[in-house]
Amino acid sequence: MVTKFNNVYIIEERIKKYREQEKKAEYFSDYLKLAKSVTTDNYLEDKEWSIKLFKKAENLSKSSSDFLILGKFVKDDKYLGDKEWARKLFIESENYCRIAQKELPNKDLSKRSTMRKIFLEIENYGKLSENVDDREWSERLKNELECFVLELNQLLEEKVSRIYQKAESRNNNKKLRNKKK
Repeated sequence: MVTKFNNVYIIEERIKKYREQEKKAEYFSDYLKLAKSVTTDNYLEDKEWSIKLFKKAENLSKSSSDFLILGKFVKDDKYLGDKEWARKLFIESENYCRIAQKELPNKDLSKRSTMRKIFLEIENYGKLSENVDDREWSERLKNELECFVLELNQLLEEKVSRIYQKAESRNNNKKLRNKKK
């Protein structure tokens, strides 16, 4: 039999547990996970506390992915349902995508880690265009994504061409040395 006393005890225990987790939280993902738990916990459903935790996660956001993920949860009615705040987070995500695109020509495309980051930004552009509620904004994001992909493609083609020319040059130098012998 569930009594009022049992519910109060459960609530106090969960608050205590979540407070401990909050004290230990250091990273974006820690605060995001905690905010989601506090919001969806059947005994708590504490949106005010969740907002504080989501804000802490926002302050620790360092990438387009962080802002995109956070925006999706903030927008979701299951969590906060705050479309305006989500829009601001999506704008931040878009800004990080643009920065990545502008820095693209300066990147060393021969590094796997660099390519992973670039592909993640491309993926984020796509996800962002799917999550914004504004049709014009979504179309603009899709166009920017297309430009980003075309620019990356051009840079990769140039890199492949340079590698091919270098290989050809080495091959020609070998042939010349062999003829001289």
